Amino acid sequence: LREVLDPEEILVFDSPDLANRATQQYRYDTDLVSGIKYFLNFVLSSERRDFIAEHCLASDVDTRAFARSWYMERAHLCEIASSGSLGIHGHRHQPLAVLPYDQVIAQIETSRDCLEQMTGQKPFAISYPYGGPCAVSLLVRQAAKDCGMSIGITMKREVNDHSADPLMLSRLDTVDVSRGANPILPDPDQQRVCTKVMPG
Repeated sequence: LREVLDPEEILVFDSPDLANRATQQYRYDTDLVSGIKYFLNFVLSSERRDFIAEHCLASDVDTRAFARSWYMERAHLCEIASSGSLGIHGHRHQPLAVLPYDQVIAQIETSRDCLEQMTGQKPFAISYPYGGPCAVSLLVRQAAKDCGMSIGITMKREVNDHSADPLMLSRLDTVDVSRGANPILPDPDQQRVCTKVMPG
């Protein structure tokens, strides 16, 4: 990566401020991995990121075969949409909070309209790209609402209750649940023990 970065970009990449923001955004990754991911996804322009990705990809990678192996086909999307479960994720998977409002609208509308054209169903939910505090703001929430979204899912790790804002919902990763690698929920066996011991 350093071979294709400009000197100014290397200074930003090595800054403590970037490291702090990176670990907040990518809490499950090592410091090095979170730094690289944050730098590529939040700091660089999309044009610069595309250039670096093309430079770093092996020339013998069959991108069509890769896409067939890892991405859904139209039939899969239609099946999900028919159950009312297909949402959007932004057109170019950019952190929306760093974009001007009109570009956020364009990212959401393009993704929504593309999926509606492919499936015949208009998506009403968005899982915000990257979803963390550096990627989702109240302005992004408003843009989602203005584009007809009624559900928005962030990467905030907590359980939602009845007072949760439907356009700023939290979610849990498998490592967050009890017995996961980094649990934030109590172990159900311990809860049962506490319930039996505590009066009332």
